[in-house]
Amino acid sequence: MKFTLMRFLDKYVGKGLIYLLLIYHLVRSLLPSRNKDEIIKNPQNILILKFFFGIGSIMNAIPLFETLKSNYPEAKLTLVTFSSNKGLTEFTTQLDSVLTVRQDTFVHFFYR
Repeated sequence: MKFTLMRFLDKYVGKGLIYLLLIYHLVRSLLPSRNKDEIIKNPQNILILKFFFGIGSIMNAIPLFETLKSNYPEAKLTLVTFSSNKGLTEFTTQLDSVLTVRQDTFVHFFYR
């Protein structure tokens, strides 16, 4: 997939998803809910999305992986990234699994 298309998706689709999550969070905070401390203290799974090219992006995220694993040792850390970045994830032992997305065509961007 071309870099300009990826930037377009990141700029418009990514921002749209962030706004949807913000609205969801605001609506959920207004509704009565379960004990929020329990949800934050013991997550079972943590999903990390990292979709930029290059060694710098993944290598700069390694401290994040280490911090999450030390704060939530029982949680399963899963990274979703482009298939070209999969080899870079072998430098860290904190990740429990890595899921990849192909970026060579627009259709494969959304399907493994």
